[in-house]
This record gives sequence, structure tokens and C-alpha cells, in this order.
Amino acid sequence: LQQLIIMMPPHVLTLARDPFSEKSILELKKLLLLILGCAVQCEKKEKHIEKIKELDINTQAAIVAHIKEVTQSQENILDMQWMHVTEVVPEDLYTLTHGMVYNLRRLVDERDKFSQMIVELAQERDHLQQQLQHGKLGTSSPSGPERAPSPSAHVRLSPIDNRQHLAVELADTKAKCRRVRQELEERTEQLTDCRHELQQMDLELKRLRQE
Repeated sequence: LQQLIIMMPPHVLTLARDPFSEKSILELKKLLLLILGCAVQCEKKEKHIEKIKELDINTQAAIVAHIKEVTQSQENILDMQWMHVTEVVPEDLYTLTHGMVYNLRRLVDERDKFSQMIVELAQERDHLQQQLQHGKLGTSSPSGPERAPSPSAHVRLSPIDNRQHLAVELADTKAKCRRVRQELEERTEQLTDCRHELQQMDLELKRLRQE
């Protein structure tokens, strides 16, 4: 299809941990959009389209609107077919350039966001590693005055439980850090591709102006 999907991928971890939250519903919508886009553009698309036609009119209209989001929207899809076209109409070139600039800005914002997330996760990881090494989670300073236990603190974690709890949090933070790094690398690669394509569009636009 010569299309590049540039929408943010669904956050699978959010779906798995809190499937009934409002944020998970939004992530689930992304997942369904991708599945729907695959269904209407795969080798068996006629079969899926016929199934959609069996639904009531309102449902069909809603599904069509969602299909356009993942097959035509420049916010989610980058059309690569123009790279193989020898002649581009100026109006189409303007539309392509406008969409490319929008996506370029969004990718830059996402890159900066992921970079900040990596920094914050790295700090959290280092903090958890220090706590794990010293076993200081949930313990009070021995030099401080003795305090009466609060009503909500009847059960305290043992040092072993503390370390196990910290180990789980540390593993979770490392997994988040790896995922964010991977997403950042993907967005950086897309950003490089968009810059290259934008340069090609600029050259094509200059050529058309000269003609």
C-alpha cells in the first residue's frame, strides 16, 4: 500500500494493568483502529467489507469514519506513493508538504517527550537501586524520636519483603525505560525519514516554480 503508519502505537502495558480506565479505553481505540485498517486493506478485504455492509446504516457510517482515520488521515498515515510519481500537481505538493511539516513537528515533540521520560525513569531506577541496596524502604530513622503507630500501619513489611517489593518496582522501571527507549528510536527514525522526504518535496516544489 506504500503507507507509513505514524500514529502513536497502543500502550499495551496500560491495557494490561488497568483495562477499565479511561486511558485504557483510548489505547484500546488505537488498537481497534489498526485492526480495522488491516481488515479493510488486506487480501481478504472484500470479505470484511461485506460483513460491514450487513450492519445497520448508523454502525456502517461510524465504521467508515474510523476507517478513514487510519487509511486517509495525514495525522496517522504517511502516503509514500508520491515518491514514485514523476509529476506532482502543485496543489497536491502543497498538501503533502503541509502534512509533512505537521508530522515533523509532532515527531519532534514526541522525541522530546520520550527523552524526558527516559531521564525521569533513569532517576527512578537509580533511586530504587539505592533503596534496594540499603534496605531503607519503609523504615524510620533510628536516631529520631519513637512514634506511635498510626491506625493504618498495623502491618509492616519485613526487610525481605521490602527488598522483594523494591526488586519488583526496579524491574518494572527498567521495563518502562526499555519500552520508552524503543519508542524514541522508532520516532527518531521516522523523524529522519520525514526530513528526507520534506527535502525532496522542497526540491520538487522549486522545480515546479522554475517551470
